[in-house]
Amino acid sequence: MKYLKLQRYLFILILLFIVNEKTLGADQQASADAYVIGDVVKIPVLRVGNDYYSLDLQLMPNTDPAQLKMIAAAELTLSDSNSSNASSFVNTTLTIPKLTAANNSYRIELELISVEPSVILQLSKADLLITPTNPEPTSQSTPVETDPGSATPPAREKTNREKAAELFEKSIAQNIVQSKCISCHRRGGYAGGTSLIFEGASGTSQSANIAAFEGLLNRRADGLNYILRKVSGNGHGGGRQLAPGSANYNNLEEFLKLLSSSSSN
Repeated sequence: MKYLKLQRYLFILILLFIVNEKTLGADQQASADAYVIGDVVKIPVLRVGNDYYSLDLQLMPNTDPAQLKMIAAAELTLSDSNSSNASSFVNTTLTIPKLTAANNSYRIELELISVEPSVILQLSKADLLITPTNPEPTSQSTPVETDPGSATPPAREKTNREKAAELFEKSIAQNIVQSKCISCHRRGGYAGGTSLIFEGASGTSQSANIAAFEGLLNRRADGLNYILRKVSGNGHGGGRQLAPGSANYNNLEEFLKLLSSSSSN
């Protein structure tokens, strides 16, 4: 009954926020992916039951976990054939299959936590979507003629994000996150309400935990130094976890530098 009541409230409040009605044609299907402008998350297509809306959510400052407030909505007219990439709201969860921010894409889940006086949703899950680094050439690509006797071309240089992911898998995921952080920095853990929430080891935990680090780096201008201060025991409720100058500390510092430079590009 609580979920039905919250869903009904959200539906009513969306109607109150509606500014106009739009018709979405087949040529606009690709625009169903959400994106970010400034501190506003733009959701072009949101399905609530059998109805469709576009939605604007504004990031609320100084919230951790991140919270967003609904600031605008518009009712859409479209067929099911044009809604395959749409976000959805079921029970109290708003799921965004693909949110593009900077050069990265994420799968996002937001939980409805308040409907009065404003609709407020809180970030509950963020998974980094891995995109192919070497896409197949399209039919319009111009083939490159090669000399069969020529030397093998040099390998493509790895991006900072790829280097960060490799370093995370090799030296951070198990040695630091799972061994030292996850006991407290998890949902329901002692540090479950802090800036860093990790997932236990699984097939998707690496992308989720990298996204957790990246989210904090994006939210705080001093994110890199903030994390290093905490793990060295400065203002950290869990005390010192890594000694400055140790191998694990240096690996974490290098990972954060790579991830920061990747996010700022």
